[in-house]
Amino acid sequence: MSRFLIPFLAALCLAACDGPSDSAGEQELQDFATGPLEKLEVFDTPKPLPDLMIRPGTGDEEVPLSEAVPGPALINLWATWCAPCVKELPALARLSEITDLPVYALNIERGRPEKIAAFLEEKAGETLILLRDPMQGLPVALEASGVPITVAVNADGLMVAVLYGEADWDYDMAIAFAVAISDKKNPFRR
Repeated sequence: MSRFLIPFLAALCLAACDGPSDSAGEQELQDFATGPLEKLEVFDTPKPLPDLMIRPGTGDEEVPLSEAVPGPALINLWATWCAPCVKELPALARLSEITDLPVYALNIERGRPEKIAAFLEEKAGETLILLRDPMQGLPVALEASGVPITVAVNADGLMVAVLYGEADWDYDMAIAFAVAISDKKNPFRR
């Protein structure tokens, strides 16, 4: 656990300081795009979540994505047949436990919801929050050609960054990034 301590404390110290201007905050958020997060794309201006209906858990009820994920959070798009997706699920669960940042596991399959939920619990425990997007509206809105995809949502419920592909969410920088987007006092919020 000590490998997490230094970046975690650094992120907390940064969050406790008076935040820089918005443009400086964007540059600092971009600084997390290194190592296993090198594919992180930080938006110049935070964007609203796409106007989509998704299904929480195993039910058939549909709710707006923005209502299901009020922020701050990470939304991880995944599928049971996607090896990189399955590989990163346990690390995303640990990241959520370490940082208290909600991580939504947004499944894009049309399969049986109970099987998807059981698969997620087997691979990642009960930490990740299951959402379903069987019509694949979010990947289309993000103009993505595959999964996994992880979207960072700030405390205002706006998308601040997206990462296309697999990442090592156990990495110190990923933990510091999660702390940064979750902290209401951090300089990366708008």
